[in-house]
Amino acid sequence: TKGKTIFWAVSSATKPCISDNTQSCLQIKPITYDDQGIKTDEGEWTEFAGTIDGYQHDAAHEQVLRLQRYKLATSDAPVEEPAGEYAYVLDTVIESAVSK
Repeated sequence: TKGKTIFWAVSSATKPCISDNTQSCLQIKPITYDDQGIKTDEGEWTEFAGTIDGYQHDAAHEQVLRLQRYKLATSDAPVEEPAGEYAYVLDTVIESAVSK
């Protein structure tokens, strides 16, 4: 199956997860680019408790990642699946800046 290409900014800082404060969660925000690669929209910072295959968090850099998002096939799941029903795979780091 083909993944959907998405872009996330990832903060250098992690925070305790809301769902489990013994775990650290990545702070991510979705970014939208147009066909020319111009940034057209930026979402709000939100926690991401999942994992991104191939991604190693870098606490010294703010990064923008290009990811492939795959829907997980769960035969017994209801139609309205929660957002956690996706697998995320790192495609490439498209931007990396030393955090201030």
